[in-house]
Order: sequence, then structure tokens, then C-alpha cells
Amino acid sequence: MKVVAVGTGKALQMGRDGEADVLLVHAKDSEEKFVAEGHGIKRYDVMYNDFVLIGPKDDPAKIAKNAKSDILKSFKVLYEGEYKFVSRGDDSGTHKKEKNFWQEIDIKPLLICL
Repeated sequence: MKVVAVGTGKALQMGRDGEADVLLVHAKDSEEKFVAEGHGIKRYDVMYNDFVLIGPKDDPAKIAKNAKSDILKSFKVLYEGEYKFVSRGDDSGTHKKEKNFWQEIDIKPLLICL
């Protein structure tokens, strides 16, 4: 067995290209689409992820007070307060989940590519 560690987007592409026999990824919608398109046989839940928002210790957006553990409210507080949010932007499962959060609260954040 050879393990190749890459993000979800890259792993799914490797599966499409026939470069992998088993994928362990974390973006359910993308995984289901992958199987529906005929690239995989079956999808299994193996584990789950928590989405954790990390920010400065002094918490200038007051996320702990204003949103507590509500990730959607946290994203809204960041957007409305015009605070910076750094995204992985790499089509990984984490990035896909982040984009889903923005979509759920009906906000299109300003993206700045460096």
C-alpha cells in the first residue's frame, strides 16, 4: 500500500484519473457526486469533522461573546465587522465546507488572492 496525502479536491481528481484505489476524504457532497458519476463504487461514513474557527487571542470581533460556538453566526460577525478571514482556498474538504457556510448565510465574501 502507498499512502498519498493530498486535499479532497486533488484526491477526487486522482480517483477520476485512475491513480488511486481507495480515497479517504471529507466532503460528502463531492464524494456522492464522484460515486454518482461512476468513478467510485460506494461511499462509507468513516468519521466526522468539526470546523474550528481560529483567531487572534484578543478576539477583536468578539466571536466568543457574540457568536459563541455558532459557526454560521461567527462568519456573519466577521463579514459584517469587515474583519479579515483567511481561507485555504485549495478545494480541500475544509475549503468546500467553508464555502458552504458562506452560501448558507447568503454572503459572497470579497476574495483577495495573494
